Amino acid sequence: VAVRNSGHLGAAGYHAMMAAEQDMIGWCMTAGGKAMIPTFGAEAQLGTNPIAFAAPGNNEPVFLFDAAMTSIA
Repeated sequence: VAVRNSGHLGAAGYHAMMAAEQDMIGWCMTAGGKAMIPTFGAEAQLGTNPIAFAAPGNNEPVFLFDAAMTSIA
């Protein structure tokens, strides 16, 4: 599924887990406006760019990776 010109995504991991709970691989990411100042930078140049990946396990719990470029996405 692809969405364009949307509002706030919420927790990317939540959306990826929805697929994993149905025995599918979930992949969720988004990009936004400039919010992060790079190292040695003077102004914001990068977005928070949250990303999440979830995969079901055979006899193990679901694997979930959920991260962003900043401490608050």
